[in-house]
Amino acid sequence: MQTQSKVHYSHLAEQVTVTSPLGQLLPRISAFFMAHGASAEAARRAALQVIAGLVQRQATVLAIQDAFFFAAIFVGVALIATLLVREKRASTQRSHGIGAPAEGVEEELSASPDKAVEVF
Repeated sequence: MQTQSKVHYSHLAEQVTVTSPLGQLLPRISAFFMAHGASAEAARRAALQVIAGLVQRQATVLAIQDAFFFAAIFVGVALIATLLVREKRASTQRSHGIGAPAEGVEEELSASPDKAVEVF
């Protein structure tokens, strides 16, 4: 997920330009920090850190989304494989007579009620 986060971060950072909505936010954030007593250079650095944090947060969300997507695909494939294995196992057991009650066992159990059989 960390690698995917870095990939998303680089793609998102490429899109932040002076004309982009996030790039146009830089002077406003700088003005906010300068209004609270920061120098022009410190305000600019702080504004860039805020924007980098926003880009990093979005990159992490996209990486988590990718991981969830791949996990969902994996679970889907595993479920399909499980269903196919169970169907094959059930058909194999039926062809070999496994799982069917033996002849006479059911009649023997019902004929002798003094033999208690505990079933869980």
